[in-house]
Amino acid sequence: QHIEVIQPVAFSEANIRWPLDLTVSDLCDTAHLEPDDLEDPYDRPYISGHPCAKAGISHSDEVFRFAQDNNACFKILRTWSVLNWCDTARALVIYKHVQIIKSINTVKPALVEGLPDSIWCDYGTDCKRASVSFHFRAEDQCTPDELLSYFFRVDFNNDGSIDRSYSDIGKGDVSDTWIYGNHRLYWSIGDQCGNVLEGSAPISVRNCAPPLIYCRNGVSTSLQAMDLNGDGTTDTCMVVIWASDMDGGSSHPC
Repeated sequence: QHIEVIQPVAFSEANIRWPLDLTVSDLCDTAHLEPDDLEDPYDRPYISGHPCAKAGISHSDEVFRFAQDNNACFKILRTWSVLNWCDTARALVIYKHVQIIKSINTVKPALVEGLPDSIWCDYGTDCKRASVSFHFRAEDQCTPDELLSYFFRVDFNNDGSIDRSYSDIGKGDVSDTWIYGNHRLYWSIGDQCGNVLEGSAPISVRNCAPPLIYCRNGVSTSLQAMDLNGDGTTDTCMVVIWASDMDGGSSHPC
């Protein structure tokens, strides 16, 4: 007796329900995006509508970090492969599908250090310009500190015109020579997910050195007897000296 079991209907891709693309929010790594961490219909392919299907299912991932795709911190291209082992009547066919998984982060970096004082004091003798330095440091939910981008612009005299700009990755330092005056500093700190923290502050650069005061040398006077209550008896001795009597002049480099 010879018994042959055949497939009444050929297996095709129509029997595969592929997982849907997925976008998650504020997840900074791929650790919780494995198929076993996800729920249907995002987790894995499912075989349906075929009585004789024994599918082998596998996947491989390509991870693109900081994809700059609509604030995507990373994007996973998950390639699924499905093979029906029961389909021995013809050459084995491997069906493939690419599932796109993205993590979106909309939280801006937070400034934790560096808001400058409104007055930058100079104690030099140039009286026209001063060496200034500011240090900014920010932290972010998903982007490491060394990958944060810093961009600064300065508007001398706060007249609406940008006069200088500075930029760096991982370091928020400004060190330069500025003219005296009332200026405005603008900053933009960006993460690798497309979020930017912006701000500005007025900064007055001025000379804060006090003037030099000179006293006259050799000024002398005599104490005078004083009757304070009018009883004809000396109560104390004193003398009144005006500031102008001791003033030898003053100077300031500016």
